[in-house]
Parts: sequence; C-alpha cells; structure tokens
Amino acid sequence: MMNILEKCPKKSKNVAYRIIDNEAVIVIPEKGIVRVLNKVGSEIWELSDGKRKISEIVSFISDKFNISIEEANKDIVEFIQELVEKEMIILE
Repeated sequence: MMNILEKCPKKSKNVAYRIIDNEAVIVIPEKGIVRVLNKVGSEIWELSDGKRKISEIVSFISDKFNISIEEANKDIVEFIQELVEKEMIILE
C-alpha cells in the first residue's frame, strides 16, 4: 500500500468554493453540504491542487504556522481523510 503522504490531494469537481477573509467556504450542491474551513484548513484546501504531495503540504503548514512536523502530519492526514470521505477531495 502506498504511503498516504506520497499521494496528491485534489479538489473534487463536484465542489464549489470561495475564499472569504482567509476562510474557505466549500459547497457540495447535490448533497446540500456547506463547510467553512478555518485558516489552517483553508490553507490546506488551497494547497490541494493535485500537484503537491501531502508530505509537502505538511512541511509548508508546519513552517507557516509554527507547528511540529509530527503534529502537522497527524492533523493534516486526518483532515484530508475527512475531506476524502465527504467527497470534497480526491487523492491521486
């Protein structure tokens, strides 16, 4: 099984979103789901472009928000898995 940190998260085509005051507002129209992400979540959302590996996102977030790599790793993997379950993000 491939390490999840090597996968590249990408926004789902079924999702509409806007960034308002550094917060991502994500909408899945056909499911009627609206989700507002905090500053860190919004940064992860923006970095999920299908080109960056999760490990690169962890590194960036760790540096930008002064969080340990271990903590960033755990929180970001959980967060991305949650977005995958809600079909907001696809892993490639």
